[in-house]
Amino acid sequence: MLRRCKLDYRSCTVHPSKPCQLTSSSAVNQAIIDNADGLNIDFWSYCFSYGSIPQLSLQYSAFLANFVAAAHQHGLVMSVDMACWDGPYTNGSPTCSGGAFWNFKMESQSGIDLILTMQTYDTSGASFQNIIQETLNYVPRSQLAAGFQTQSQNDASLSQEFSFLEGNTIQSVMIWPSYEQPMPNAYWSNTISYLNGA
Repeated sequence: MLRRCKLDYRSCTVHPSKPCQLTSSSAVNQAIIDNADGLNIDFWSYCFSYGSIPQLSLQYSAFLANFVAAAHQHGLVMSVDMACWDGPYTNGSPTCSGGAFWNFKMESQSGIDLILTMQTYDTSGASFQNIIQETLNYVPRSQLAAGFQTQSQNDASLSQEFSFLEGNTIQSVMIWPSYEQPMPNAYWSNTISYLNGA
């Protein structure tokens, strides 16, 4: 299991005229001080709709590429959290072909080690599987991490979802315990089986 620092700047304004006060060197230096194995970037696109700021996804991809290069110089693993919530939309549902901020294909070419899809949060069964399959159109299996957000003590579909990941050789998962609660037992048992290749 990797020790990973998480960069979560949801309250920071990500806009070309008011950039976040974050440098890759400061984050990398802190990760080294903390003896972390890597960094996870979790910027959110709350304020952006599809096409609202031209070239924003290109700027974000360039930011990631520079960040990754700095981290890799020190042997740090880099991951990024992404979703399709910022469009474009087809028949009322978001697609992962390239949003205003998050663009799965571009980010997969930035040198990033892992892309966590948050699109799988709050989903189960066929919906979970469809999202993973669509994301694989843009992200290589070796880079994809399926995201889980814990919702209940006994998620009946968890074993099905983990089995699907194993069957599709998805080798990474990231789990976010909801509402700062301990991770439920169902998630522990399924994660242990997944890690053991059961």
